[in-house]
Amino acid sequence: MTLVPKSSSRMNKADWIEAAMRLLVESGPEALRVDRLCLALGITKGSFYWHFASRDALIEAMAADWAERRPAAALAEAELSGATPAERLDHLAQGFWRDDIVQYDAAMRAWGVSEPRIRAAIETTDRQMAAFVQSQFEAMGATPAEARARALILFYCSIGISAAPYLLDETGSDVLGRMNGLMTGQANAGSE
Repeated sequence: MTLVPKSSSRMNKADWIEAAMRLLVESGPEALRVDRLCLALGITKGSFYWHFASRDALIEAMAADWAERRPAAALAEAELSGATPAERLDHLAQGFWRDDIVQYDAAMRAWGVSEPRIRAAIETTDRQMAAFVQSQFEAMGATPAEARARALILFYCSIGISAAPYLLDETGSDVLGRMNGLMTGQANAGSE
């Protein structure tokens, strides 16, 4: 397997994190070794060690990236996407299926079972995302308790879909769109 760097120019720290994420998805956490990552990229170990002191430092950076950058980007995009809370929720659900986020999510969750730093990053991200979804239901008039319940239903369904996509006869985004529609009272959402 060869991972292709973004360009032939020097890789930056973000490029290394993205390459490590792709390797995680393709081959699992056991593959996240410095020598294997460098071999897959066709880049020297010196380039890796310019950015990271060790494999552990890479894992820390992957966890930080997952906990900080990924939810922030998804939530900012959802906030800007639509005028209504229902539209923002739909956009967030659609975004989950763009850019292979669902593959990264499944790989990170599987790794988080045995890697405490990754588990902590997942928990941070999950709390941010669930709070955002709950806030959108509250903006639609649900009580905090009802909004929390609806948010968790959608959230757990999205995790389940990412864990078992082979059960779908359609795209995950279509299913999540319909779920959002049911939960927001727009039952026809996602059925176009």
